[in-house]
Amino acid sequence: IEMSKGDLGAVIDLNKYIDQRIRVKFQGGREIDGVLKGFDKLDNLVLDDCIEFIRDPNDLSRLTDETRQLGLVVSRGTQ
Repeated sequence: IEMSKGDLGAVIDLNKYIDQRIRVKFQGGREIDGVLKGFDKLDNLVLDDCIEFIRDPNDLSRLTDETRQLGLVVSRGTQ
């Protein structure tokens, strides 16, 4: 799911992804996969059963096979 900052509305209708697994890439490069449980008009996300994909410390553009269980994640959206 890709949303651009500054748009008046979301690029995508997140309602159709409720209770489905989605992958989110954050500005710092971290990536998680989880079940979308909720969101608001600022694109704050609530994801459950999350897994983080660990990046290669020598090449931050590459993901490794290593993952980390995160559980419930609340992600801040736009301001």
